[in-house]
Amino acid sequence: MDDASKQVGYRLYGYATKVQAYSAVGFTAFDMIHGTNVGLGIFGAKVANGLMRKLRPLYQNAFSENVIVIGCVLVHLTAGLSKRLIKSYYGLKIDSKSPASFHSYAGVLLVPLIAIHFYLVRATPDFPVDFGLVAWGLQFRSLLTWTLHFSLGLMASYHILFGIPVVFQRAFPNTNTSFLKTTPTKVFASTAFLLIGLYGISRFDVMTKAAEYSTVYSNAFGTLNQ
Repeated sequence: MDDASKQVGYRLYGYATKVQAYSAVGFTAFDMIHGTNVGLGIFGAKVANGLMRKLRPLYQNAFSENVIVIGCVLVHLTAGLSKRLIKSYYGLKIDSKSPASFHSYAGVLLVPLIAIHFYLVRATPDFPVDFGLVAWGLQFRSLLTWTLHFSLGLMASYHILFGIPVVFQRAFPNTNTSFLKTTPTKVFASTAFLLIGLYGISRFDVMTKAAEYSTVYSNAFGTLNQ
């Protein structure tokens, strides 16, 4: 392929990289807010659910969930796939070093985990939910719910924390990102914070809506809900 065509390829690759970075900023902001809310579950239902109700207009509404979460994830994935296709088609020589050894794999695993969680708490219930639904699952469908949310917390912590410095460097080139540098210890701490919050959530009293929560799990998971 001639040099002029390759220049087009490099330009397209650069655009896709920018789009990938900007889409990650939106989802990261949502995840940080929601993750903090989950972690505060250790202080009990009143604190966690009270904070959720106050923050819901900010980050748990049709715009934020459909555009910032679903939209940004789809754009992020599409941009990443486009970069691979552009690089291959134009024969570009680009050293696209991953932020971490399993960064891409963690990102791929995040997609079905987010989809399952979203389906459980948004698509299936026909009533507004708070942490009570997850609390019921942690108590009465322990293996399924703990596995899902531990995996979600671990993959999100790994993928996002290692990706943040690269994202901000690409989205905001003039910003000093040295303070965002991530280590495995930070990933462990983030995951532990979420697990401690989930433990607190698992202690919530859910008996007043036990029947409704049981129905939601049955509708969402069918025969897996045993």
